[in-house]
Amino acid sequence: MSEPSPALSAANVGKSFGGTAALDDFSMSIAAGEVRALVGGNGSGKSTFIKVLSGYHKPEPGARIVIGGSPLSTGDPASSRRVGARFVHQELGLVDEETVLDNLPGYPDNINLASDGNYWLAMVGMRSPALDLAWKMPGFRKRMGKRVPIDEWLFPNINTGCVIKFNEKGEVLDSFWDLKGENHPMITSMREHRGYLYLGGIMNNRIGKYKLDQADPNFVQYDRRWGKGK
Repeated sequence: MSEPSPALSAANVGKSFGGTAALDDFSMSIAAGEVRALVGGNGSGKSTFIKVLSGYHKPEPGARIVIGGSPLSTGDPASSRRVGARFVHQELGLVDEETVLDNLPGYPDNINLASDGNYWLAMVGMRSPALDLAWKMPGFRKRMGKRVPIDEWLFPNINTGCVIKFNEKGEVLDSFWDLKGENHPMITSMREHRGYLYLGGIMNNRIGKYKLDQADPNFVQYDRRWGKGK
């Protein structure tokens, strides 16, 4: 009995931009019903490969891609559609945006509900003039990610932790700071639960618990979002 054809087969896929190779002799195979993830650092070619599959990028000569048993005519979006490939690209410009809070002192990471109908926002680190400038220069950030060791990258001041409460109008109602990073630096998540605000961070080895005097002692975020008992 012959083996079933893979849902996707790609071999010898290469793509360069100028003198930089985003993909170099890349190959992979995915069976029908199988789920795969493309994992790698910035500039490792994940998005480039997806754009090759979609026909947005044409790979270097020699690439062979078969989807659902049909060969893909690379560099042709219509061919990608004919073989049944569909994509959701990481293009934020497809969605209208509305600024709720502007000119924050740090970089927002996580938003959660508050018991009074407002919102908690955790900031992963504080801004600096050098980092603000780097955010405006995507080419600089890309070169930094490729050519500079990660421990020498520009980072926000992650030694200062901050959580603010704000309303739907974008008005800041309260703030909690750990200016010296003694208790909870680099706060990446927070959740209000039964009268307390719980604080955590990817690089922290502890969970903080802060008493909120005016909070609803019966508030459970899951119940508020999805309905109790559902």
